[in-house]
Amino acid sequence: MRVLFIGDGESVHVIRWLEAMRERGVEVHLVTDRPGKMNDVYQYVLPRASSILFRVLQGFKVRKIAREIKPDIVHAHYVTSYGLWGAMIKKLCPYVITAWGSDILLTPGKNILYRWLTSRVLDRADLVTADADEVIRKVRLLAPLTNAINIQWGVDLRQFPERESDFGDSNVQLISLRAWEPLYHILDIVEAFALVVKKNPGIRLHLLGGGSLESDINTKLEKLELLDSVTCHGRVAEEKVTELLYIADISISVPELDGSAMSLLESMASGAALVVSDIPANREWLDENSAEFVPVGEKAQLAAKLESLVVSSDRRKALTKRARQMVVEKANRDIEMNRMYEQYVNLAGDY
Repeated sequence: MRVLFIGDGESVHVIRWLEAMRERGVEVHLVTDRPGKMNDVYQYVLPRASSILFRVLQGFKVRKIAREIKPDIVHAHYVTSYGLWGAMIKKLCPYVITAWGSDILLTPGKNILYRWLTSRVLDRADLVTADADEVIRKVRLLAPLTNAINIQWGVDLRQFPERESDFGDSNVQLISLRAWEPLYHILDIVEAFALVVKKNPGIRLHLLGGGSLESDINTKLEKLELLDSVTCHGRVAEEKVTELLYIADISISVPELDGSAMSLLESMASGAALVVSDIPANREWLDENSAEFVPVGEKAQLAAKLESLVVSSDRRKALTKRARQMVVEKANRDIEMNRMYEQYVNLAGDY
């Protein structure tokens, strides 16, 4: 089987998906404006689009590439950018789109043009996948006739084995894996941590990610005298993320909205106790027996939940057992990628 993917070649999520399909015998091609380092993947690199109009014009080049490759499936990742390219080559073969979350939950709300564009792209798809039921519901509102199903990116459980830990109460390590953007409330995490560390000296916060709030975060850390208690790692390699997760006792994820974030699922698999925002996407995976919930933007409540876990290794241990089990049952990457491969086979056979 030959699949033409369209997406961000630098994204670890896209890279993992392409590698999973290659392992299943798929001949993998990728059209991208951000080429990545991948083995046995044919990459076709276009200039980065500076506007919707330019992206539409590039779509004609994508259509030409597709006609030359003659794929069995075209699969675009991210609806409102790469999905537009894929929509322009519909009818050559079955067309699949994977929605990432913000492309469905945020972008259509920007203006009428984006809402219309999103609906049109979704209408062109033979199959839409997403990793959260909230995203699937929004897809069906935007394009009622679209065939949409839940397929997880999935966690590699070989990379995330069950943790061996004594769950001690000394030198507790906290971690945030989310991007340094307003949506993820990283400054709230810093301010809440400042309240907790005053009563619990010796604890440490690790901030991974990077983004537009880097300067604001550094200023806040200096103002709150947290430079000795917080490590800003920025963007790090996948192996480093895993290493840090396995020394972390508590993982924090408090976005305003989300899909099924890989950072959340990997935290669950690693055995870190979760403190998360009380939003629908998080409730799909967690309950009061597997995480501590806080309302979005409530820094005092966030601090209280963090402190309750910092001082209680028993509570952390109780939460992590159920959280990991959810990942094992519902987000095993091997199982999810097998499901996706079966979708490709069925679509190609029916076309």
